[in-house]
Amino acid sequence: MQPRAGGAGTISTNATGGCATKLCYFCGGAESCASVLALEEGRSVHQQISQSGCECDVFVGNSLVHMYANCGSLEDAWGVFNKMASQNVVTWNAIVGGCAMDGHGKEALRHFEWMCEEGVEPDDITFVCLLSACGHAGLVDEGMCRYASMITDYMISAK
Repeated sequence: MQPRAGGAGTISTNATGGCATKLCYFCGGAESCASVLALEEGRSVHQQISQSGCECDVFVGNSLVHMYANCGSLEDAWGVFNKMASQNVVTWNAIVGGCAMDGHGKEALRHFEWMCEEGVEPDDITFVCLLSACGHAGLVDEGMCRYASMITDYMISAK
């Protein structure tokens, strides 16, 4: 099945496409908007996702959180995050990474703490986002502490 062209931010699928096919298109649409920082088109994709009833899927949710965070709309990212039935390390990485890109180092650190409090184990991507946030915000000492924690507490080595 091939997607049909439908204006900017519009995803059209063949009527016979199942939910799994729609999820792939929706995730791809959101990620495409994220990669070119197309916030308005991303909002259009989000609207289509909401209308389809696929919004509760964790992969679609992750794509939306990433898209909003990447486009600098942390409030919208956090809104999607809070509506998700469950979050995983990818969801948290999108929030922490979005804070890092927008220069909100202390907020990224707070989200990292919440992530750990929720029992979500950070991965190497988490620490890339976290260290980037510290670097952009001038939190050198905090970054050094988090780097040491990455190695000693989480057994994640620098690559």
